[in-house]
Amino acid sequence: MFKRFFTVLFLLSLLGLFGSAQAQINTEVEPNDTCETAQDLTGADFPFSLSGLLHYDRDYFKFTATPGTLVAVDLEGVDQVAQNALGILNSGCNDYKPTPHLNHEVLIVPKDGVFIVAIFAPVRPSESFLYRLTITPTSAIGSISGVISDAITGRPLTSAVNTTVTFVNCKVTDIYDCMYNRSLASQATNNQGEFAVSREDDGTPLEVANYRIWVSADQYESVAIPFFAMAKDQHKQVNISLKPYPARLSISPCNNIPSAGGKCKFSVTVFNGQAKNLPAVIWNIVTGQGINTLGQTTQFPILPFPFVFLPKAGSKSFNFQFNVPAGVREGASICVDTFVGGLGKNPNFNIKGTSNFCISKMAGSNTLKVVPESEANRHLHRRNLKGSVALVK
Repeated sequence: MFKRFFTVLFLLSLLGLFGSAQAQINTEVEPNDTCETAQDLTGADFPFSLSGLLHYDRDYFKFTATPGTLVAVDLEGVDQVAQNALGILNSGCNDYKPTPHLNHEVLIVPKDGVFIVAIFAPVRPSESFLYRLTITPTSAIGSISGVISDAITGRPLTSAVNTTVTFVNCKVTDIYDCMYNRSLASQATNNQGEFAVSREDDGTPLEVANYRIWVSADQYESVAIPFFAMAKDQHKQVNISLKPYPARLSISPCNNIPSAGGKCKFSVTVFNGQAKNLPAVIWNIVTGQGINTLGQTTQFPILPFPFVFLPKAGSKSFNFQFNVPAGVREGASICVDTFVGGLGKNPNFNIKGTSNFCISKMAGSNTLKVVPESEANRHLHRRNLKGSVALVK
């Protein structure tokens, strides 16, 4: 154990992770690879920094702070290899924050004043990684609120079109990476298109930091608002407008299909969402999975491909149908993707709008039933992973 301890000190010194005598005191000491043997750092003054080495194990550290205060935990050195490198536990060694973020976490100090930090690299747990752990007191903001609206009509966008506002806080500039690793709170708008947030989804107050807002709604272009700073107790109003797809679609799916088979009859209403006339063509692609042989995939278009000319704010409905065979297996799914393409040389590559629905035969069922949109998206995601046409949503 002592040999390893001095090896750790030597490696950390070579890499410049600490340089002063005080910094050398704040160094990982083994054994600390279980919650019960966590390195005791109770009474440490914050801000506090510690350097360590993950060596085929996990490292645990025990801290104390004033109950109810807000504390930020930062980890450097493991984030490039681990999807979740931090764990926060209570004094009973139970998860205190069950879904921690990658290398930054904020917590309310528990009532007994004790919290335990776990560091691990689950992607490649058999390798060694140098790291630096920092604990810093922080403060809560007031709130972030606003209204989401249609950029053309000005109408508020409500939960009827699945308008979702997601709040992120991270140091990277890629919004997609930020969404994956730093999504703190997600909220649907109300009937007036309003949102307001002051806490993370798990109830932790939002800390003083830079924030970014990601807004999405069905058949609208998603928007990522640039980072903005939030101070202690600050309240900020952020109103955001989304551009509608040039063509918005509303689908009335077919009724349930009996085991003997039948016709899936559905209708599509196309709305012109732009401030000018819309000449377009409509087509549908049907994708079936597991129809006769488990894992078998089939794909075909529905004819005809109707043309449509819609004036500004105009709409028109179309009826389509296709045959569903008898004896469809349990677990099979049939999904319909509807596309609207602008006229020109390549309408199939000039997508103006898209939507979808799925029917599925559940275990123990004698019919194929229309599934909710969330379930339909899971069917479509599974289909896309198998190499079929990707869904634009």
